[in-house]
Amino acid sequence: MAEGSTDNKLPYQMDVYFDSFPTLDADRMAAFINSIDPGEDPCEITRPSEETIQEWQSGEKIKLDGFVASLGDFNMLILVHSVPSPAAEAIQDSNLPPDQKARLGAHKAFALLNNTGGDKYRGYESLIFLYKVAMAMCEQGALGVGNIHTDHFFHREILMQMLEIKNNPGPDGKNHTLWDVMRHFAEPRQLLMNITRFKDAAGGDWAATRGFSFCGFPDFICPMDGKMKPDEICDVFNMLFSYLMENGPVIAAGHTIGPDERHAYRFSEPPAGVELPYPAVTVLAIDKEQKKKRFIFF
Repeated sequence: MAEGSTDNKLPYQMDVYFDSFPTLDADRMAAFINSIDPGEDPCEITRPSEETIQEWQSGEKIKLDGFVASLGDFNMLILVHSVPSPAAEAIQDSNLPPDQKARLGAHKAFALLNNTGGDKYRGYESLIFLYKVAMAMCEQGALGVGNIHTDHFFHREILMQMLEIKNNPGPDGKNHTLWDVMRHFAEPRQLLMNITRFKDAAGGDWAATRGFSFCGFPDFICPMDGKMKPDEICDVFNMLFSYLMENGPVIAAGHTIGPDERHAYRFSEPPAGVELPYPAVTVLAIDKEQKKKRFIFF
């Protein structure tokens, strides 16, 4: 796992959806996780005692089950519920194809994964562990997964296909697992980040990143005021994500990035009253600047 201090106190969570209340095998989940990233710290998954499960169940009108997963310094509580997820409405607002949206939206049970610890790792390592556990549940019949931090949803078949990713040989001449592709090539980035838009209290229209904070980076906002076209804003956001994944959280207010000889992008604190409508630690506003021409006198 990539090391780098992360102490942002954000809730690292993920939904996993089922068509009925599942019976999950903890040993099988752990074996699956260890098989898809064999060079990583070993994962262990245990089910609490029946007495503990009954304590969770006390006073609840729904059926519950649970597990505890550990990997390195991470500890994850997995709580399975016999009802649909409270976040189910977001599935209908997602960009999934209609058939996948209908299948995930019809789920009857869900597991909430809540990961803690791992402060010495890069923030995205917590997301990687969440995906590993979620995929282990998909391997046992889960319908799919909801990343509630990025508002992305994935059907089981799509996630399991991602495990087959083998990047072109890197500098070491070797192919890479999905997890190393995420760490070193920032792909598939839909697993880690999203680009969205929101309106501020005054009705101003903004483009924004979503999920950067959970990778240990600032999130970014950019006014949709015509100064930058939507495609350019998306290109800048994607460029920033790749840059931060490679170099770490090195961008702050007052910094400027100049990708070419004509333009530069300056970062600043957001204007007063402009806040993201979802959790983020640090938010930076982007402003496009025209570089000053240099005149040479003879």
